[in-house]
Amino acid sequence: EDEILKRLESGGKSLLTITPTGNIEHIGLQTCDPWNESDAERASIKSKQPAFSDKAVRDAMALLVDRKGVQDFIYGRTGQATPNFLNNPPRVRSPNMKYEFNVDKANQVLDAAGWKPGSDHMLHNANGELLTIEFLDFEAAFERITVPYTDNLKRIGVDASWRLVDPSQYERRVKSFDFDVTTQRYALRL
Repeated sequence: EDEILKRLESGGKSLLTITPTGNIEHIGLQTCDPWNESDAERASIKSKQPAFSDKAVRDAMALLVDRKGVQDFIYGRTGQATPNFLNNPPRVRSPNMKYEFNVDKANQVLDAAGWKPGSDHMLHNANGELLTIEFLDFEAAFERITVPYTDNLKRIGVDASWRLVDPSQYERRVKSFDFDVTTQRYALRL
């Protein structure tokens, strides 16, 4: 996207003014199991979503977010790929938050935790259960970030998919905790 803006600027067709904001785009994991009640509460924090109850799966997912690719090829000058929730003004940005993109390390983490490729070349746990993760979105704009991420998950054998639904279905599924992963945009004003 930034490449298009640069071409417009160089051709004298446009002038871009970039103003840093506190807006963020966020990938959120559903860590509660929406289908099992605990203390008569659905999606209780005491229940665990099967795939994400394994810390190795959460760690591997973090290693597969290519923030540099998002920065270079999607955000460009117009945004900042960062592990922080708060980025502007700079005084609130933590220098201690780090991230790493490493497909090989993600594979090693999952392998050490017992997630092994089956005859279908997909990852299965010791019980033979397939590692399946669905990303739920209602805005096609998130496809540019979510699809490369699901592609990285597929590269290591995760049955990953991206589902685009209409806003009302999205709201219903999120309110009933019927999702694995979702993306959200927050407009933060400081």
